Amino acid sequence: MNRMHLYQEAITMKDRRYGNFPEAFEWRGRDYRVKIVERCWTTSNGTRFRFRVRCCEGIFNLSYHPATDRWHIENAAAD
Repeated sequence: MNRMHLYQEAITMKDRRYGNFPEAFEWRGRDYRVKIVERCWTTSNGTRFRFRVRCCEGIFNLSYHPATDRWHIENAAAD
């Protein structure tokens, strides 16, 4: 597995499960299907939900901002 790289880019969430858990997303024109959500947590001020997800392509840290209904990829370690 490669090191985590910082991206801070917007993504398009294609599918969700259990409310806001990511199921599939698009990043840089490519679709990713989430195999497992390894971890979820909120930021200290409670304004953002964060998810560590595993896809076939690697591990991604995603964040969701409910106030704006926007998703971002924070960092990734792709195979």
